[in-house]
Amino acid sequence: MLLDTDEIDQQQDFLPTQTLPREYQDYLDRLEKDYLSACATFTLIRNFLLTLTANSANISLCLLAIDFGLGTMSAGLLGFSLGSIPAMIDIGEAGIDLSSEYKVRDISRVVFGCSKLIASAGISWNTTQEYRLIMQYAHDSIQAFEVEVKNYEIKVQPTDGLTINLQLQIVIGASLLLTAIPVIFKLLRR
Repeated sequence: MLLDTDEIDQQQDFLPTQTLPREYQDYLDRLEKDYLSACATFTLIRNFLLTLTANSANISLCLLAIDFGLGTMSAGLLGFSLGSIPAMIDIGEAGIDLSSEYKVRDISRVVFGCSKLIASAGISWNTTQEYRLIMQYAHDSIQAFEVEVKNYEIKVQPTDGLTINLQLQIVIGASLLLTAIPVIFKLLRR
């Protein structure tokens, strides 16, 4: 039968305190420092990899959302929401207590989390910036093309106010008259 943790704590309280030899105590202290150092290193590596993965996914999600036809602002916000996950984890683990009075156990984690938020926003903005520039260039090109077409249409319009249909009727009538002149001369000579 397994003992409950409270029972184990009570049993340890009642055990007579034995002092360990100085060598063992130094060895245990060194092990504890090594363990805490390894835990801190592991946490640092885990946070770095989580941030790297989330921001890589941020870029991919922004580009994928734009390819699916989402606007650049929507794609940037979607990527930012994914890229800000590590920052939110850091801020949450900082131990902010809003219950009675504002307390923060670890202010450096809050600052680090806020810097991750800013970095994620910058990555999202930078990823969508090229698409925004391309879309602005395309919009300007379309407007320039429309102006050019209007200018060309104005140049093509006849200056004497005749329409193309009327001009065509005049040309056809003139060609019929030219072909009818020899026939009319033959009829008049008889």
